Amino acid sequence: YLTLIFKRSLLSAELPEDWKHGKIIPIPKTENSSLLSSYRPISLLCTSSKILEHILFGHISAFLETNHVIDDRQHGFRKGFSTVTQLLETIQDFAAAIDNRCQIDVIFLDFEKAFDRVSHRKFLLKLKTVLKNDLLLAWVQAYLSSRSQSISIGNACSSPALVSSGIPQGSVLGPLFFLIFINDIVKEIPVKIKLFADDCVLYQEIRTPADQLFLNDALAKIHDWCSTWQMSINTKKTVSMSITRKKQPLSFAYTINSHPLSTVDSYKYLGLTISSDLRWNKQISNIKNKALKKLGFLRRSLRYSTQEIRLLAYKTFIRPVLEYASVVWDPYTKENIKTLENIQRKSVRFIYNSYSWQTSPTMLLEKANLESLQLRRYRERLKYMFMIVHNKLGINSSKYIELVPGRSTRSYHSLKVKEYACHTETYKNSFFPRTVREWNVLKANIVEASTVESFTASLRNL
Repeated sequence: YLTLIFKRSLLSAELPEDWKHGKIIPIPKTENSSLLSSYRPISLLCTSSKILEHILFGHISAFLETNHVIDDRQHGFRKGFSTVTQLLETIQDFAAAIDNRCQIDVIFLDFEKAFDRVSHRKFLLKLKTVLKNDLLLAWVQAYLSSRSQSISIGNACSSPALVSSGIPQGSVLGPLFFLIFINDIVKEIPVKIKLFADDCVLYQEIRTPADQLFLNDALAKIHDWCSTWQMSINTKKTVSMSITRKKQPLSFAYTINSHPLSTVDSYKYLGLTISSDLRWNKQISNIKNKALKKLGFLRRSLRYSTQEIRLLAYKTFIRPVLEYASVVWDPYTKENIKTLENIQRKSVRFIYNSYSWQTSPTMLLEKANLESLQLRRYRERLKYMFMIVHNKLGINSSKYIELVPGRSTRSYHSLKVKEYACHTETYKNSFFPRTVREWNVLKANIVEASTVESFTASLRNL
């Protein structure tokens, strides 16, 4: 029956009212529940509608990728792209500038309620330039029109309210529609720009004050785009940062539409705390605090749970915090490495409820079959290098690696990569220079694996 309903919906460009209604559940973000801003709205949509959206998502996404519609500087909601690929490319540019004793000025843009502000009429104008299927265009127009939502708290529910703008929250097609809408923001921007959905960063290498004026002009172009497409930049949350090791960097008061931007020494972007000196001490400190807070919560919540449940809880709630995007910031100093390992050692004591000084955490780690975090990060970086070499990611590998011609022998594999020349420890230990060196010394039978799974399995057997 669903197949018949889907066909009827697509051919007639009609959707049942229930498919266009969202049930909003407010979820508290903080302990202060008296403020409206303390809640995150979660939208629940009809399951049947989302099944059809999944089907359409696959077809539309394949069309966009095959025809190279979405700009490659956009890393959000695309196969082969992620927050990690975006961060790898961006941090590579920053680290190279540090190595060349340069300054890079960065603007972290914050779009105000980006998904909610999208004009349906203006989005459909853009969609018509991309899709030439009149039936599908008519269906999307019907999908966006006459949408409603109500707020549900406990057993109480508000009256439905009409939603006249914005990408439908909780929808499958919504993120894809937003990529189409924001896609042309990168055009005519003369500086480097990277996107992950609505998370946008602009940056420019600074040698003279003219370069800073150039970057500020790019901000003016972004503002013009927002004015044209009824979007808004939150100037209070948009900040600038100078990434450099210079003792006296060139300073500049960046503005958007005459509103001055705050200057910061560090900024949390896509989950990573990036510091102006490109050291990862603050990032690792933040990870430590977050992980220990979760560990404290688990100790209180799982006091009487089994060891198996506690081990699963550690792997589910704490270790992901310690490893998110670790290929980008993998520490090389003994102090930072030890900081992270100590959290796992504290966690394994929690797993076995063994806090005596006479009990060795090392023995407990072996008992739990928990490898060192350093070893796991090493393997993860090599896995990413394997995917880059074999073009399994959206990253343009030719920009970052150059294969060295050669034939396979027992001590030499045919996929060796030209090594980077580095002047600073920061650049030397950033992802590409560091991982290329490690990649080149792997044995041929490991590197020349046919799949990512077989490659990672071979690494585990080292």
